[in-house]
Order: sequence, then C-alpha cells, then structure tokens
Amino acid sequence: MQEMSIEEFVVYFGDRYELEVKNAGIRFNHNAYIPMPLERNISVVLIDIDRIDQVLTNIIYNAIKHTPKGGSINLQFLVDGPTLVVRVRDNGSGIEGHDVPFIFDRFYKKSKSRNTSEGGSGLGLSIAKEIVDYHGGNIWAESQVGQGACISFMLPLRPPM
Repeated sequence: MQEMSIEEFVVYFGDRYELEVKNAGIRFNHNAYIPMPLERNISVVLIDIDRIDQVLTNIIYNAIKHTPKGGSINLQFLVDGPTLVVRVRDNGSGIEGHDVPFIFDRFYKKSKSRNTSEGGSGLGLSIAKEIVDYHGGNIWAESQVGQGACISFMLPLRPPM
C-alpha cells in the first residue's frame, strides 16, 4: 500500500488506458473534477497501485468489449467530500436492469448461453469488487440497454502522513 495524491492518481490512470481504447477504434476521454483548494485532511488515497490498476483494467476492458467501433469511453475522476469517485462510462450495449444487481457476483454472465470463447469467465467485476472493498471503498453500476453503462467506484481520501 502506498500514498498517492489525487493529482498523481488522475495523471497516472488518466493516461494509462488511452492508447488501448483508441486502438480498439473507440474514442477515449478523461477528465477530473477536483475542488481547489482541497481540504488538507483529504488529499491522498492509500492504495495498492497494481490492484487498483487491475480494477480499472477489468472495467475498461469490459467497456471496450461492449462498445462498438466509433463509440466512446469516458474516464472521470471526482472528489466528492471525503472520497475519490472514479467512473467509467461507455455508450455501448448496456446491461439489462435485472442483471445490474448481479454483475459483481462471481461467475455471473448476463447471458447464460455464452461460453468462455465468446466472453470472459465472469470473474473480472467480482475481483474488482473484492479489491475495492479491501481498500475501504464501494463499487456500483448504472446502465440502460442500448445507451451504455457506467461502472463507478469510490476510494476514501485521507490526510497525507
């Protein structure tokens, strides 16, 4: 676990996925909403950078898989009180409303007929949830079929040591 300032977090993860998304033929944008000045007691996150990278990789690769060429993925960072909220929004196929509550369950796939050659193992988002939980955060999803999905997670902010 290491301390990372909000600004370092935004720069590191904001640039991390741009090339891969664009190589998939999808527009990529990232932006941050950070109130200035920040409160002194909430300016860093304490993270395992490799595990948070794994969370974002799982979310962004799912977005790539379900967004057609020419679509878009937006990565947003938002300081909301004592938390840093990270959102990955796409304009792809979306998730059926009855599936949304289960997408973070192990081995859950929205289509039971899918086999592993056509999709993933159903573990990516459940692993992302476990990692975010370990960091004291929360993860959730919002979606409308045909209009895309937004997977968000929050991490607690803390004072620097």
